Amino acid sequence: MVCAVIDIGSNTVRMSVYEYSGGRIEPLINKKYMAGLISYVKDGRLTGRGMDKACGILESFYGILKNFKIENIYVFATASLRNVDNTKEAQEYIEKKTGFRIDVLSGEEEARLDFKGATCCIDYSDGLLVDIGGGSTELVVFKDRTIISMASMPIGSLNMFNEKVKKLFPTAEENTLIKNEVLMHLQDLDFISRGDCHNVCGVGGTVRAAFRLYDELYGKNASNSLSCDAVGKVIKKLYSDSKQRRNIILKTVPDRIHTVIPGMVILNTICRYFAGGTITKSSFGVREGYLLKRAGQTD
Repeated sequence: MVCAVIDIGSNTVRMSVYEYSGGRIEPLINKKYMAGLISYVKDGRLTGRGMDKACGILESFYGILKNFKIENIYVFATASLRNVDNTKEAQEYIEKKTGFRIDVLSGEEEARLDFKGATCCIDYSDGLLVDIGGGSTELVVFKDRTIISMASMPIGSLNMFNEKVKKLFPTAEENTLIKNEVLMHLQDLDFISRGDCHNVCGVGGTVRAAFRLYDELYGKNASNSLSCDAVGKVIKKLYSDSKQRRNIILKTVPDRIHTVIPGMVILNTICRYFAGGTITKSSFGVREGYLLKRAGQTD
């Protein structure tokens, strides 16, 4: 059967269309809008403008789905609605205006579904899954392909940009502020010790952007694996020349020009904290995990 999964995130709203059969997932269509919904949060509440922004994007997706006559449509929201004070109000408003039913995932649910989707694409059994979104970062420790512990931290590439960065690119001092914020949250976690995870499974736009920037800066093809040290090297090289930094980011990941460095600082801090050796980029994540859940493949 053909299914569509729409992910309402803090930074992006994505729609993925799949052919699903016998537990196998085949991507068909991907559509993304840089919505920046977290920027529409005021005094902890998603504003009416933010709700209408989400509605407009969902309505544009509906036109595509109608044209292709896709009836199996699943919609969920992550930190974009989970981490605001008016979750229920925003959810009901968007549902009423668009006709879509929205499932607001808890941080734990998001982490669990990230793991379910991502592990379809990796060949090792033990490691740490990292998914850096716009408004939250999910961590999952797994052994023998079984979840040992998981956590959701309320930090992401977009909210760190909004909270810590005054101009387009963070200064060295602002990068340190982001790093310290990440370390504060990591040190509050009691389920894992520093240096415990060599294999890092990376999910999400920040990881994909880091790989693309590495390839562009070093003229290489990182494929699906990259040393964790390489992320720090990319950040350092981008800061060696401010003009080069702007031009390289505009050329490579223009839609993330303001969030890619905060996101990579988060990723680099996590990798160094856990002494990760290699990052494996997973092409699947929470959307694929959610599809498996709705298809009856997960608890």
